[in-house]
Amino acid sequence: MEELLKDFMGKIDNQFELMGKRFDGIDQRLDGIDARLDRVDGRLETINNHATEFRSHFKQIHTKLDGHEKVFNVIADEITGIKFDIAHLSAKSGIHETEISTIKKRMQL
Repeated sequence: MEELLKDFMGKIDNQFELMGKRFDGIDQRLDGIDARLDRVDGRLETINNHATEFRSHFKQIHTKLDGHEKVFNVIADEITGIKFDIAHLSAKSGIHETEISTIKKRMQL
């Protein structure tokens, strides 16, 4: 009986040793996972920093583009005014040419 009890206790000890080894393996895996998560956290922090910088940069670009758009609108309005003036002066020039031609014809008579 005593021998059976020792044998049984030996088996239980072996099982506990196996479980201890498994727990050691699990601990190592968890340590590896913790290390990986730390690296991921570092990368995420870097990405967040870049995102903040990009947002700031894009806001600055957007502000400059708004300024340029206003300048282009002013220039477009001026060009439209100049085209209108050219058309008006061209029409006046045609009228004056006709009047001059008419005056020349009268003078020749």
